[in-house]
Amino acid sequence: MDIRDTIFADAVAAIDAGDVTRLDSLITQHSHLVGDRLQTDEPGHFADPYLLWLVAENPIRNGRLPANIAEVAMAIIDHIDQQRLSSRPAQIDYADLEARPRPRG
Repeated sequence: MDIRDTIFADAVAAIDAGDVTRLDSLITQHSHLVGDRLQTDEPGHFADPYLLWLVAENPIRNGRLPANIAEVAMAIIDHIDQQRLSSRPAQIDYADLEARPRPRG
């Protein structure tokens, strides 16, 4: 996926690195990161994602997730909740990040 928006690309790099502090700072400075969809030329499943959808490393960017990916996802969800975004249910449902225990391994 070619991310031309440099701020969004920085946020994705923070996700991939598991850098919650950097991600939080970026979202605080650029609140639109959690509410706006990235405009892409990608077809189908990868078209115009929300930032939250990229926590699954889908499309594959590095072949691995950071060990703290749940914390990364929760940081994004916290900002979505703080902004009271009406897109929250759609973002959560599409990312399949419902609040439920998940096995660790």
